[in-house]
Amino acid sequence: MSQLIVLVRHGQSQANVEGILSDELEKSPLTPLGREQAGRTAKELKKLRLDALVSSPVLRARQTAGIIGEETGLEVRIDDRLRETGMGSNNGAAANGGMWKFKKGVRFESAGSVYRRTMEFIREQDYGSFVAVAHKVQVTSILFSQCGLDEFTGFACTPLNASMTLMLRSGGRLRFLAVGLPELPDSVMARVPKRFRAEV
Repeated sequence: MSQLIVLVRHGQSQANVEGILSDELEKSPLTPLGREQAGRTAKELKKLRLDALVSSPVLRARQTAGIIGEETGLEVRIDDRLRETGMGSNNGAAANGGMWKFKKGVRFESAGSVYRRTMEFIREQDYGSFVAVAHKVQVTSILFSQCGLDEFTGFACTPLNASMTLMLRSGGRLRFLAVGLPELPDSVMARVPKRFRAEV
């Protein structure tokens, strides 16, 4: 039996607007636009039959998950394995379009490390379907693993704020249905098994 997994990146945050790196739990809340984005995503998620809603412990993700929970009626559960990349001493520094990663001597949590903890989380979920609200690194680390890339060779992979990435898990293997979508059009819903589609 397959399992539907929906990874949602948090809505636009203050750190996104300021162009800085932030892995702190209680900083960088959603902007008004970020709340609006999360609301739109929440409405789109009602097209799916979902059993659970899990969030990163980071504020911007928790706020996004809260908005989704209010719309869908799902209770938010927190899991630390969905947290942001550990930025190390780079926390608070300018993101510079991601170019900060290429500076000599920079140390930060690798995409491989994020992938391992994200997959550990996914493997432990026994729901038929669930939403995980997290950060772009959760999406990109899984993509990198599937494509044989890393945070340097897959540099341009950046899902939009509040976007949805849909995957099916069966027999321990993941298959992407869609990556980084702001909405779920009919063409995507047609790829979702009928038992996961809500009657709206």
